[in-house]
Amino acid sequence: MNGRLLLSLFIAVLPISVEMGATPDTTSRTGADEAPLGAETTFRAAGSVGEFAIIQRECNGKVIDQTRSLLRSGALEVQHRFESGIVIGARGGQVVEDAGAGPAVPFGTVTLGMGKRTNAYANPYVGFDGASAGVGVGWLRADHRFIVDENETIEPDVTAHLRLGGMREQFVLRFMEGMPLESEGALTAEVGGPSWPRTNMAAFIGFMGPFDGALLGLKGDVWLTPEAALSIKLGLSGHGQYSAGAGAIVRFGGR
Repeated sequence: MNGRLLLSLFIAVLPISVEMGATPDTTSRTGADEAPLGAETTFRAAGSVGEFAIIQRECNGKVIDQTRSLLRSGALEVQHRFESGIVIGARGGQVVEDAGAGPAVPFGTVTLGMGKRTNAYANPYVGFDGASAGVGVGWLRADHRFIVDENETIEPDVTAHLRLGGMREQFVLRFMEGMPLESEGALTAEVGGPSWPRTNMAAFIGFMGPFDGALLGLKGDVWLTPEAALSIKLGLSGHGQYSAGAGAIVRFGGR
């Protein structure tokens, strides 16, 4: 699937994710974006599988070689929002990258992405969650560096996000906050809101690895009750790369 087709798909789903007349989430405890948020504790678990490619190119962009790696990842998150809007929380998990070369080939010693490794990480954070905007920053500690492309890896110490908009429509920019990591890209932008009763959907685009090129996709939460939801996510990129995930959310207190 080429990049132009993926970009067309991304643009096509935006009206679904940001429909101005969308019905508010009927599980929310208030329907207005301006309503103050109450104290809330949230637990989240998520898992993801996928495949990415490390692609070697000539100077003219022609592909000369590629190494494909399977991804298996999982993460847990706990967060508490105080009535003031102050948020504290922590995420943690692990990412398994497997190019099928066997244990005799240590990860990255022959070709970046070749071999197999498990990258465990922890990410405590603080932030502010308001009715119409939110921001957060955290500290990241991981066992290994993260792949960006065939020439670059990163080892960021900081994670962050910025949210603009309330419950109906919102835009979110995230850095190293994927649930789990490497399921969307290091830097992601998403836009979305309520799409159907009990359902929030967002279209997202991810950059900065491990996928070659941008990862385009959809993610959503289906609220079974006011306190519990199931999460789904699917992202696609060129060269047969993909990411698919699912999870669960439980919250207490809140809006």
